[in-house]
Amino acid sequence: MVRLAAALLALSIAAAPAVAQTPWVSYVSADGRFEAAFPAEPKTADVADASGRRKLDLIVEAADDEAYFISVSHFPPGTEAGVPTAEVLQKIENASRQGDFAGAAILGSEPVTLGRWQGRELAMRNGKGLVYRGRIFWIGTTLYQVVTVVGETRLAQAPVRRFLDSFKIVKE
Repeated sequence: MVRLAAALLALSIAAAPAVAQTPWVSYVSADGRFEAAFPAEPKTADVADASGRRKLDLIVEAADDEAYFISVSHFPPGTEAGVPTAEVLQKIENASRQGDFAGAAILGSEPVTLGRWQGRELAMRNGKGLVYRGRIFWIGTTLYQVVTVVGETRLAQAPVRRFLDSFKIVKE
Protein backbone atom coordinates (compact mmCIF):
# COMPACT_ATOMS: atom_id res chain seq x y z
CA MET A 1 0.00 0.00 0.00
CA VAL A 2 2.82 2.41 0.88
CA ARG A 3 4.57 1.62 -2.41
CA LEU A 4 1.35 2.24 -4.31
CA ALA A 5 0.84 5.59 -2.60
CA ALA A 6 4.44 6.58 -3.31
CA ALA A 7 4.08 5.54 -6.96
CA LEU A 8 0.84 7.52 -7.33
CA LEU A 9 2.45 10.58 -5.74
CA ALA A 10 5.45 10.36 -8.08
CA LEU A 11 3.16 9.93 -11.07
CA SER A 12 0.99 12.92 -10.11
CA ILE A 13 4.07 15.12 -9.65
CA ALA A 14 5.48 14.05 -13.00
CA ALA A 15 2.15 14.62 -14.74
CA ALA A 16 1.50 18.01 -13.13
CA PRO A 17 2.02 20.93 -15.51
CA ALA A 18 5.14 22.94 -14.87
CA VAL A 19 4.45 26.26 -13.21
CA ALA A 20 5.33 28.92 -15.73
CA GLN A 21 7.61 31.59 -14.38
CA THR A 22 6.68 35.04 -15.53
CA PRO A 23 9.62 36.60 -17.36
CA TRP A 24 10.99 39.77 -15.84
CA VAL A 25 10.51 43.08 -17.62
CA SER A 26 13.61 45.07 -18.57
CA TYR A 27 13.21 48.80 -18.14
CA VAL A 28 15.47 51.54 -19.53
CA SER A 29 14.69 55.10 -18.49
CA ALA A 30 13.49 57.46 -21.22
CA ASP A 31 16.66 59.54 -20.86
CA GLY A 32 18.82 56.40 -21.00
CA ARG A 33 20.42 57.08 -17.61
CA PHE A 34 19.52 53.83 -15.83
CA GLU A 35 18.10 50.38 -16.34
CA ALA A 36 16.57 47.72 -14.12
CA ALA A 37 14.52 44.53 -14.26
CA PHE A 38 11.09 44.32 -12.65
CA PRO A 39 8.98 41.25 -11.88
CA ALA A 40 6.16 42.87 -13.92
CA GLU A 41 5.60 45.97 -16.07
CA PRO A 42 6.18 49.00 -13.81
CA LYS A 43 3.68 51.82 -13.51
CA THR A 44 5.37 55.16 -14.02
CA ALA A 45 4.71 58.66 -12.79
CA ASP A 46 6.75 61.68 -13.86
CA VAL A 47 5.83 64.56 -11.59
CA ALA A 48 7.15 67.76 -10.09
CA ASP A 49 7.02 68.23 -6.34
CA ALA A 50 6.04 71.48 -4.58
CA SER A 51 9.52 72.95 -5.14
CA GLY A 52 9.37 72.18 -8.87
CA ARG A 53 11.89 69.34 -8.60
CA ARG A 54 11.31 66.61 -11.21
CA LYS A 55 10.72 63.14 -9.87
CA LEU A 56 10.18 59.83 -11.64
CA ASP A 57 8.63 56.92 -9.80
CA LEU A 58 8.46 53.36 -11.11
CA ILE A 59 6.34 51.00 -9.07
CA VAL A 60 5.42 47.33 -9.26
CA GLU A 61 3.09 45.85 -6.70
CA ALA A 62 3.46 42.09 -7.11
CA ALA A 63 1.17 41.25 -4.17
CA ASP A 64 -0.51 42.92 -1.21
CA ASP A 65 2.70 42.63 0.76
CA GLU A 66 5.29 42.84 -2.00
CA ALA A 67 6.35 45.96 -3.91
CA TYR A 68 9.37 46.98 -5.97
CA PHE A 69 10.09 50.55 -6.87
CA ILE A 70 12.65 53.01 -8.10
CA SER A 71 12.38 56.68 -7.33
CA VAL A 72 14.55 59.19 -9.15
CA SER A 73 14.68 62.80 -7.91
CA HIS A 74 16.54 65.53 -9.78
CA PHE A 75 17.75 68.37 -7.58
CA PRO A 76 18.83 71.85 -8.70
CA PRO A 77 22.50 72.35 -9.63
CA GLY A 78 24.62 73.06 -6.58
CA THR A 79 22.49 71.00 -4.20
CA GLU A 80 24.78 69.54 -1.55
CA ALA A 81 27.77 70.98 -3.46
CA GLY A 82 31.00 70.31 -1.60
CA VAL A 83 29.32 67.92 0.86
CA PRO A 84 30.97 64.49 0.90
CA THR A 85 28.80 61.81 -0.73
CA ALA A 86 28.85 59.67 2.42
CA GLU A 87 27.35 62.56 4.39
CA VAL A 88 24.61 63.15 1.80
CA LEU A 89 23.79 59.43 1.82
CA GLN A 90 23.55 59.43 5.62
CA LYS A 91 21.05 62.31 5.49
CA ILE A 92 18.97 60.42 2.93
CA GLU A 93 19.15 57.21 4.97
CA ASN A 94 17.93 59.08 8.06
CA ALA A 95 15.00 60.48 6.07
CA SER A 96 14.15 56.94 4.87
CA ARG A 97 13.44 55.99 8.46
CA GLN A 98 10.24 58.03 8.54
CA GLY A 99 6.62 57.36 7.60
CA ASP A 100 5.64 53.69 7.72
CA PHE A 101 9.14 52.85 8.93
CA ALA A 102 9.44 55.39 11.77
CA GLY A 103 10.80 53.52 14.77
CA ALA A 104 11.54 50.44 12.63
CA ALA A 105 14.09 47.87 13.72
CA ILE A 106 17.27 48.36 11.71
CA LEU A 107 18.38 45.04 10.22
CA GLY A 108 21.42 46.43 8.46
CA SER A 109 23.02 49.48 6.93
CA GLU A 110 26.18 49.28 4.88
CA PRO A 111 28.04 51.02 2.08
CA VAL A 112 27.60 49.63 -1.44
CA THR A 113 29.00 50.63 -4.79
CA LEU A 114 27.47 50.78 -8.22
CA GLY A 115 30.26 51.03 -10.72
CA ARG A 116 32.27 54.03 -9.51
CA TRP A 117 29.45 55.48 -7.37
CA GLN A 118 29.04 55.16 -3.63
CA GLY A 119 25.72 54.19 -2.14
CA ARG A 120 24.08 52.73 0.96
CA GLU A 121 22.01 49.61 1.43
CA LEU A 122 19.51 49.77 4.24
CA ALA A 123 17.26 47.05 5.64
CA MET A 124 14.64 47.55 8.34
CA ARG A 125 11.52 45.89 9.72
CA ASN A 126 8.47 47.81 10.87
CA GLY A 127 5.90 46.69 13.42
CA LYS A 128 3.42 45.80 10.66
CA GLY A 129 5.32 42.75 9.38
CA LEU A 130 6.98 44.53 6.45
CA VAL A 131 10.67 44.46 5.59
CA TYR A 132 12.19 47.37 3.65
CA ARG A 133 15.41 46.72 1.77
CA GLY A 134 16.75 49.43 -0.45
CA ARG A 135 19.78 51.03 -1.99
CA ILE A 136 20.31 54.75 -2.36
CA PHE A 137 22.75 56.50 -4.66
CA TRP A 138 23.56 60.22 -4.94
CA ILE A 139 25.04 60.88 -8.39
CA GLY A 140 25.70 64.52 -9.26
CA THR A 141 22.45 66.12 -8.14
CA THR A 142 20.25 63.08 -8.74
CA LEU A 143 18.99 60.79 -6.01
CA TYR A 144 18.25 57.19 -7.01
CA GLN A 145 16.31 55.02 -4.56
CA VAL A 146 15.90 51.35 -5.44
CA VAL A 147 13.56 49.78 -2.90
CA THR A 148 11.66 46.62 -2.07
CA VAL A 149 9.00 46.30 0.60
CA VAL A 150 8.04 42.71 1.32
CA GLY A 151 6.00 40.98 3.99
CA GLU A 152 8.20 39.13 6.48
CA THR A 153 6.50 35.84 5.68
CA ARG A 154 7.31 36.21 1.95
CA LEU A 155 10.83 37.53 2.30
CA ALA A 156 12.53 34.21 1.54
CA GLN A 157 10.50 33.69 -1.66
CA ALA A 158 10.59 37.25 -2.98
CA PRO A 159 13.25 38.06 -5.59
CA VAL A 160 14.55 41.04 -3.59
CA ARG A 161 18.25 40.58 -4.38
CA ARG A 162 17.54 40.02 -8.08
CA PHE A 163 15.69 43.33 -8.29
CA LEU A 164 18.30 45.31 -6.34
CA ASP A 165 21.18 43.82 -8.33
CA SER A 166 19.47 44.56 -11.66
CA PHE A 167 19.71 48.35 -11.20
CA LYS A 168 22.50 49.88 -13.30
CA ILE A 169 23.56 53.40 -14.19
CA VAL A 170 24.00 53.53 -17.95
CA LYS A 171 25.13 57.18 -18.21
CA GLU A 172 25.38 60.21 -15.97
